[in-house]
Amino acid sequence: LKYQNEYRVAKDDLRSSSSRLSAASQQQAVHKITLQALKSLPPEAAVHVPMGRMFMRRNSTDVTKVLDYQSSKVLEETVCELQDNKEEAQRKVSRLEKDMQD
Repeated sequence: LKYQNEYRVAKDDLRSSSSRLSAASQQQAVHKITLQALKSLPPEAAVHVPMGRMFMRRNSTDVTKVLDYQSSKVLEETVCELQDNKEEAQRKVSRLEKDMQD
């Protein structure tokens, strides 16, 4: 019974990590597409950035810098951390499956 509860919790953690990893990877892909589009614009072109329920007008250079930082640093770290969590959960699930079989 103890192993079953731990196994259920580990499986839930694995599913949660997988879904968050998928969402972070999707967000990273969106950032890359947006960066490609922004880089095709002239450097001082005006773009509108969502801020809550409004849009702020900024030049494309500033927006490109912010998105580039977010996609390269923040999202990469998040993806790496989530990948580590997923691998740890997979190891725990495998160990618990083996323990339940024994």
